[in-house]
Amino acid sequence: MNHDRISNNRINNDQKTADEMYQKQMADDRKNPADQKIEDHKHHAQKNDGQKHDAPMHHDPMNDDQLQAWVERISLEYFGRPFLHRARFNNRLRACGGRYALRTHHIDISRKHYELYGAEETEMIIKNELCHYHLHLQGKGYRHRDADFKQLLRQVGGTRYCKALPERRTQPYRYRLLCTGCGQTFLRKRRIDTKKYVCGRCRGKLQIFKLTRPAFHDKLIHVTSVIHIPR
Repeated sequence: MNHDRISNNRINNDQKTADEMYQKQMADDRKNPADQKIEDHKHHAQKNDGQKHDAPMHHDPMNDDQLQAWVERISLEYFGRPFLHRARFNNRLRACGGRYALRTHHIDISRKHYELYGAEETEMIIKNELCHYHLHLQGKGYRHRDADFKQLLRQVGGTRYCKALPERRTQPYRYRLLCTGCGQTFLRKRRIDTKKYVCGRCRGKLQIFKLTRPAFHDKLIHVTSVIHIPR
C-alpha cells in the first residue's frame, strides 16, 4: 500500500513538474512567437529529404522509449515546442490511431497502426495528437472542429483521419448443444464437457454435436447460456 502511494505521488510530482516546464515554455514563446518557430522548424524539415526522424521501418519493433524520443523530436521540429509528458504504445487502440488524455496530457499511439502501416502513417497520427496536446495546454481550441486545431494541423502537415484497421474475423460456431429436457438448441464455438453443464432454461441434460460446416450466428438458432455445475 505504501509503495503504491509513493509511486502515485512520484507520478503526480513528475506531471506537475512537466506542466510547470510547459508554462515556462509558453512564457518564453511570448518573446519569440510560436508561429514563427513552427515555420522555421518546418522549413528546416523540408531540407531533410523527407526522412522520418530516424524512426524504425514498420517491420522493425519499437518500444515505448523509442516512441517517446520520436514524439519529442517531432514536437520540437514541427511545433517548436517540447513534449514534456509521456507517449506510449497502446495495444488496445483499434477504433483510432492515437489518443490524447486531457487530464494527464499523455499520448497513446496504436501499435496495430504502426505495425500495419509503418512510420509515415504513424508520424501523421503523432502530429494529430500533438496538435491536441499543445493547443489544449495553451488554452486554445484543441478539438477537431475548432479553427485553431484545423489551422495548426495544416501548418505541421498532419492529417485528421488515419487509415482504418482491418476488421477482426469473427470465429464461427463449431458445435451444437441440444437440451434433452426442453429441446432448446445452443451454438458454441468451443467444445464443452456436457457432464459439467446443464441447460440454462430448464437445467436439463445436454447433448453435443459437431457441425458438419462451421456456422456464424443464425437468428433461428438461439445462442443462449448454459449453466456450469459446480463440483
